[in-house]
Amino acid sequence: MDGYTNPAAFTAVPEYAFGNLPKTISSLRSPGPGNGNWDAALHKTIRLERVNIAFRVEAENLFNHPWFSLPNTVLGNANFGKITSDYNNPRSLQIGGRVTF
Repeated sequence: MDGYTNPAAFTAVPEYAFGNLPKTISSLRSPGPGNGNWDAALHKTIRLERVNIAFRVEAENLFNHPWFSLPNTVLGNANFGKITSDYNNPRSLQIGGRVTF
């Protein structure tokens, strides 16, 4: 992902000198852009005389959003400030049922 951080805004600081950037810059040290995970579960129990029938559906990463990795933080690297990978699992569904009597 290009354009997440502007690499032209950074320069190397000479030895034994202080720069003007805070130690923890949020755009390089945060969990990454747009991390959000939506999990959902639906369940229904039906009673028929002495028998209970339960159905359950679970979804992980319901909207199938990617989780991007942190940007490259090595100043001078060709990929500095770029996000080159993601680390999420794709959407997964699980369906289950149980009969109790």
